[in-house]
Amino acid sequence: MVCFSVMSLFTKRYGLRPLIVALILRSVYYLGIGPTLYILGALNLTNKIVFVVSFVGNRGTFIRGYKAMIMDMEFLYHVAYILTSFLGIFAHELFYSILLFDLIYREETLFNVIKSVTRNGRSILLTALLALILVYLFSIVGFLFLKDDFIMEVDRLPQGEL
Repeated sequence: MVCFSVMSLFTKRYGLRPLIVALILRSVYYLGIGPTLYILGALNLTNKIVFVVSFVGNRGTFIRGYKAMIMDMEFLYHVAYILTSFLGIFAHELFYSILLFDLIYREETLFNVIKSVTRNGRSILLTALLALILVYLFSIVGFLFLKDDFIMEVDRLPQGEL
């Protein structure tokens, strides 16, 4: 698999991804899933810290002051990403699952889907309320007209037991 990945580097059609996948699979095989997860988490955390430092430097946030830095939502997103990566390494591995939301942030189509759902949030909640009212009304109608179908025979408990 590694040889195939190296060969694909020379074709430049597939790029670096097959090599990275092969190295991750070899690491899982030789080191185990836990150490591989720690290595990938540390690499991810290091990469994100370098990214945030360059992000802040390129946007001139240090010049504008700390208040502007705290009010910048994109900066706060990246800080939350760093915090989640840190918690994934030092607290519990399940924090890495939160990082899957980064896929929504990076992919424009998924981001537009989230925006379309949240933009019409009030109408979606009112539609859910209408569905709840309809279910309630149907259950009342079912209780009134079909209650004989739901009668069950039960045995009485002896007097000494509750």
